[in-house]
Amino acid sequence: MRLTTKSWLARALSVAAAVAALAAFCGALQAADTGPVKLLRAIYGEEAGDFNLPEALSCGERLTVADAGNKRLLFFEAAGEAFKPAGKFDANGKLGAPFCVAEVAGGKLLVAERGKPTLTLCDPKANTAVPAVLQGVPQGSKLVPGRFCVNDKGRIFVIDTAAPRIVALSPELRYEGEVSVTAKGFTGFSDVRYDRRGNLFALETLRGLVHVFDANLKPVRSFGSREGSGAAFEFPVSLATDRQGNVYVADSHRSQVLVLDAEGRLQWRLGGFGWKEGSFNEPGYVALDSANRIFVVDRLNNRVQVFAPLRPME
Repeated sequence: MRLTTKSWLARALSVAAAVAALAAFCGALQAADTGPVKLLRAIYGEEAGDFNLPEALSCGERLTVADAGNKRLLFFEAAGEAFKPAGKFDANGKLGAPFCVAEVAGGKLLVAERGKPTLTLCDPKANTAVPAVLQGVPQGSKLVPGRFCVNDKGRIFVIDTAAPRIVALSPELRYEGEVSVTAKGFTGFSDVRYDRRGNLFALETLRGLVHVFDANLKPVRSFGSREGSGAAFEFPVSLATDRQGNVYVADSHRSQVLVLDAEGRLQWRLGGFGWKEGSFNEPGYVALDSANRIFVVDRLNNRVQVFAPLRPME
């Protein structure tokens, strides 16, 4: 079959369009926003074997990663810009799939495991994992722990996925109060953190909202959205705060971390979809340490990526 000049031109334009689209797609995989930070390190599990769907981490005296798919915790020690493997913990195979972890007093770890009706208190030195006994919690038998955080005074804030509410516990795991949202349409909390002023920040994924409560657990404000042309988020799954009061939100569907000021105004973005280091594939958790280094659990890429500020931050 002979092709006319017009047919050849149409085919050439079609091929050119396809090549341009492919180039744009590949460029998107490699391009990633970095903002005022640099990629410091990507951690893949190292000597203990690769991560398998990591869920969360804790930036305490050492870096602890909840390696859910492998049903273990992995430890890393900071050494300059590197993070050296420092052991693992699975309580002789008795640890379930950990999806949240934080350091508590005495070198122990508080862990939330998939399918467990209570938190687990882990002692890496003794290689034990026992159910944590929560004292004085109203309707305590119905509390189904979600993510939680521990502030600098040892106070614990646990999302109850059954209520829905956030329960405040003393360092001794005694009930001290709770907070929820009474507004119509509330869909429950998905992550919780605190800032240096004692404010509590809680994420509501399904409506794309960040709720802020003061140190007395009184509501202060809410910001964000998932709908409309000015939507702040697509599917936010985790949040953290820095020493300046900024809020970092890991958006799973955007494969980015969005950084907002304390009033919810977008400041900059980190990452973008891809496999190259500096990009993300459904980030599931974000945290900051005392040096304002940003730790992102890059869940489907099975790694943790660490970013450092380009300039000192007070």
